[in-house]
Amino acid sequence: MSSTLTVYMTLVSVSGVISMLLAIYVLTNRNRYGKIASYFTLGVAAMAVYCFAYAFSLTSSTLEQLRFWSVMQYFGMPFAPTFSLLFVLHYLGYKLSKWRIAAWLAIPVLSLVSNATNEWHHLHYKEYKIHEIKGAPYNDIEVGPTYIVMGCFILVCLLGSIVLMLSRWRDTDRAYRPQLVSVAIANVIPMTVSFLYLVGLTPEGYDPVPMVCGISALLMWWTIVKAGFKLTHFAGLNLTHFDELRV
Repeated sequence: MSSTLTVYMTLVSVSGVISMLLAIYVLTNRNRYGKIASYFTLGVAAMAVYCFAYAFSLTSSTLEQLRFWSVMQYFGMPFAPTFSLLFVLHYLGYKLSKWRIAAWLAIPVLSLVSNATNEWHHLHYKEYKIHEIKGAPYNDIEVGPTYIVMGCFILVCLLGSIVLMLSRWRDTDRAYRPQLVSVAIANVIPMTVSFLYLVGLTPEGYDPVPMVCGISALLMWWTIVKAGFKLTHFAGLNLTHFDELRV
């Protein structure tokens, strides 16, 4: 294993550890935060699964191992931005019925199933093979329609979280505005890196998104611990204009 690969695997693993610790922290203090802690914990836990699965994929030496860890990543990767959006919606007071939650989770579940069964239909990856020049653990893929749908959905979730948080700027007390910015940046970082990866502006053979997940997790950790971010409805918001949105 090359030193570069080892360093990258270490950084991705650290990202996963940070996300896992954040999930544990909020989970153990869930009585202070209420129901919204569930969305938050699930989001960062999914992020941790994504990071660890990708780190393990970097140890792969066969196509079968690469495919296995690719599927494992999907237990986290498409769910993390979805739970992040659900967290933001709940925080801002939008009603989240069971049917609405199920609707938001439909595409992540579809993406997971599509990837896991890709050898039967090739709708997620038209082609998935070991990189001809670099070899394992690098892969060479040609994406299919369900992959494109998943990518667009993740972009909508991340962008939606940013827009929703910043849309409450004027109705938020000054003391709480840094929290809005912090949550927005926590979504901007993976969205930007993911876009750069998709257009080929990142080092070939590496998915940089798991590595920056830790930065997003740290921003959220700062938001909770240092900025006194309360994981309840309308923390710091002027409720006068949003009474109709209460759950």
